[in-house]
Amino acid sequence: FSSIFHSVAAFCNAGFSLFPDNFIRYQGDWYVNGVLAVLIITGGLGFLVLGDIRRAIRAPQNSWKDMSLQSKLVLSTTALLLAGGGVVFLFLENGGAFSGMPWHRKILAAFFQSVTARTAGFNTIPISQLGDPSLFFLIFLMVIGASPGSCAGGVKITTMAVLLIFGIGHLRGQERPQVFFRSINKGSIDKAVSLVLLAGTLLLFMTLILLILERADPAVLSSRRSFLEVAFEAASAFGTAGLSTGLTPSLSDAGRLLLTFLMAVGKLGPLTLALAFSYRRARKYHYSEENIMIG
Repeated sequence: FSSIFHSVAAFCNAGFSLFPDNFIRYQGDWYVNGVLAVLIITGGLGFLVLGDIRRAIRAPQNSWKDMSLQSKLVLSTTALLLAGGGVVFLFLENGGAFSGMPWHRKILAAFFQSVTARTAGFNTIPISQLGDPSLFFLIFLMVIGASPGSCAGGVKITTMAVLLIFGIGHLRGQERPQVFFRSINKGSIDKAVSLVLLAGTLLLFMTLILLILERADPAVLSSRRSFLEVAFEAASAFGTAGLSTGLTPSLSDAGRLLLTFLMAVGKLGPLTLALAFSYRRARKYHYSEENIMIG
């Protein structure tokens, strides 16, 4: 039963563990870490991407070439985040939370945390022992999340990939951003910009409200890095990651309700909610254009 429960929790990126220490007891177990990592990554790729991978396995000739642009972006960005995240964690915590571990265990812990940070919620190292740079980096990964159409939350890796390609393309003088011999349409770019703007504004505002609500809490006041810990809890809730520095149990009822609201918004998506409650009416005119200074 324990195996079935954790397999489902890993694939669905739920992050629920039946063990009081999460998966810290399996910190050096390559088999358990490997199986969980495969389930988490598979659940975070998205079902459209999994369908493309299935077709590629059945017809291996020109499999990468025949994949959709979304699948190529998801797979390449996922590989980059997994490898890059593991290297960053290893560098940041080599003398911190990883100190005293043999190198093979450090590499395994860094890789697993890079996998699980993007909304899976399991951990093999105590989050409260991580340094401030690692917590800030975790916030970055949790907000990004995984692929659209998957079990994970966050703003999704395709959103960040489109914005990055769009920015690099403009710096290189390209009128339309291009990747993998394809151009990204304007509608996708507009949605990506709107989503990141909405998510960033929501996170900043909710973090501020949470700080105001918990400013008299002794558990928050006694912490030397209360702002970062509160921001971490808010980002974890928005990304539906389930990671915590241990601050959540000491929050007030209002603070917990705020985190609950963030989890609901993060699961549905801020752009989905904004479109659902917006009043749209087609305009048959537009005003004249005028340039403004940027930057």
